[in-house]
Amino acid sequence: MDVIPLSNLLKIPIKDNGEELVILKDFCSKIIINIHPQSRKIQQLLKDECYLRQSAAKRICKAQKSLPKGYKFMIWEAHRPLQVQKQMYIKYYNEVKESHPTWSKEILKQ
Repeated sequence: MDVIPLSNLLKIPIKDNGEELVILKDFCSKIIINIHPQSRKIQQLLKDECYLRQSAAKRICKAQKSLPKGYKFMIWEAHRPLQVQKQMYIKYYNEVKESHPTWSKEILKQ
């Protein structure tokens, strides 16, 4: 499997298409929401709360309905604002740096 270098990914512009963000549970009450506690805390989300573009929420709900009886999707993460992503990255980077003080910046950023 080919891996796209991070330097190439960082060149891709981020464009908001203006689509409304919705609470996933409002579209699909049977889905299980399990957002990472740190992400939930930073975003001040309730336990079963996550936001997704409306079109994605509709597709996930449609897919959930097609699963065999007794099966459910579990959502680990949905929309995460860039500022939250940065905070989580910095926190994790510092944890790894503390655990491995001899590692170079290049290794830490991999």
